Amino acid sequence: MTVGIALTNGLDAVVMTDSRVSIHGRQSDSVNKMGEFSNPLYSGVVCGTGFGNLLEGIIKNMDAFSGDNLAEFVKCMNDSYIQTLVKRRDYYILSVKAEIYRKADLFLFDESTMNELKKYIGMGFKGDELERYMKQEVVSNKEKFDKYVEQEIKSFEQSYDKDKNNNPTSFMVVGFDMKVGKIGLFNFGDSGVYDINSNHYELGSGADGANFYLESKLQGVDCRNLDTAGLAFFVVNAYHNATINHGVGGTPKIAIISKEGTKVLDIERTRAMTNISGAYLSEFNPEVLTPEFMDILFDRVLNGIPDYGNWAKPVGLDRDAFTTMYIPLSSWQERANNLRFKKDEE
Repeated sequence: MTVGIALTNGLDAVVMTDSRVSIHGRQSDSVNKMGEFSNPLYSGVVCGTGFGNLLEGIIKNMDAFSGDNLAEFVKCMNDSYIQTLVKRRDYYILSVKAEIYRKADLFLFDESTMNELKKYIGMGFKGDELERYMKQEVVSNKEKFDKYVEQEIKSFEQSYDKDKNNNPTSFMVVGFDMKVGKIGLFNFGDSGVYDINSNHYELGSGADGANFYLESKLQGVDCRNLDTAGLAFFVVNAYHNATINHGVGGTPKIAIISKEGTKVLDIERTRAMTNISGAYLSEFNPEVLTPEFMDILFDRVLNGIPDYGNWAKPVGLDRDAFTTMYIPLSSWQERANNLRFKKDEE
């Protein structure tokens, strides 16, 4: 369970991921789901959704991939990923076969077993009747053995493939390609590499919530006219809408990508932008948190010296709380509703 969100104006892009994973019924909110790559010809980030080991295999081995341009770099990653899938499946089937053969051996009569059986069933047979009987039993059990192994392996293969299809792993790559002179957006996974010819893309269990927000709020907006602060504003708001889905959460991570390179924001900036966005969306103190105020604040967070102390005041927090805690949209909404309805009661 996860979410990855990207929005671009063609020359710049903002990418945001969450950090929540659930393993064996337990939850962690501090897992890195974003890998950064840098090359004189291209730079950017990759993020993904699905099996954690497969994601980490890509994210932690970025130096192993190469290409003369961003598209070739992505293909290199995808080829490595497909090879890993094949190896995982082969290893799984081999381990299954070993267990199946161990159990199936119970069907077979080896030589020592046959000699023991002859002692008990030998009486009543004449001439070579006993030998013929035992050979027939061996053939019969060998047929049962082969059929059992074939059916079991086929069953496990179908179960493996079904589970993989129901829980796919896929990746999003966003980077600036120096040769092309613009942002490239790609998706890759089990079925290969695809160009994404859209200004925004979302993946993971929170994709529908994020997509709904962006599709609704970008009506009539030419993304080519958005600066980096504008891109970040929409992405962070979309992230909050993604958290309504199960499994999305934790301290998010934000990357800014342009021809100058890729910059992953420090955690203070990320939390400040996310918290002020949550307050804005919940209509907490709407007299102060206007669209104009948000535009100025996001621009200063990205390009100036952040004034966290003053920015925290309109949302009732001190500087430390504003930059060290991630407050989800649901909590901001509850705060805003409590204040609003309390005033109405008075």
